[in-house]
Amino acid sequence: MVEEFSEFKELLELARQGSEPALRHLIEHYGRQLRRVVRRRISTQLRRRLESEDFVQIVWASFFRQPDRLANIEDPYQFQNLLMGMLQTKIASAYYRNYSMQKRDIRREESLEQRQAMGEDKAVVSDAATPSEIAVAVESYGEMIRQGSADEQAILRGRLHGISVREIRESLGLTSRAFRRKLGAIAARIRRSED
Repeated sequence: MVEEFSEFKELLELARQGSEPALRHLIEHYGRQLRRVVRRRISTQLRRRLESEDFVQIVWASFFRQPDRLANIEDPYQFQNLLMGMLQTKIASAYYRNYSMQKRDIRREESLEQRQAMGEDKAVVSDAATPSEIAVAVESYGEMIRQGSADEQAILRGRLHGISVREIRESLGLTSRAFRRKLGAIAARIRRSED
């Protein structure tokens, strides 16, 4: 027991002087204890948002922002109590932020599986084009019309207005084979523009 206290005092003194190995030893040894406490004390709902390691890192960050806290520590139990007190504060503030504020209240969250089970099978992601995709398509389409021959322009404009392929072909007086060649030229230009 006495050996444990003297060993801790030496380690603490090295940590006060900024020794990296001493600090690393404190972090590893007491970090494990902090993680165990966090896992026991936070709900599974909160654990989905914040991992136990997040709490441990927050405690260490707070601890190292105020290194003068080491000045009053005499034994490992005081050090452990200091860390546990800090951890309790961090857990309490996480509960406050994630349960009492309506916009962040964890209890209001629903998983996709729950929504589907309740018959609310609404799509989360839309298949509709985004405004930027539409703008790019309109710009590309306009460019395709400007670059095409008169027949190709008529084909593109006709399809844009919902006119059938047969009606366009007949209005241009093209054979099926000539019409397919024009479509092939348009498709080739589209492929080139995508590259």
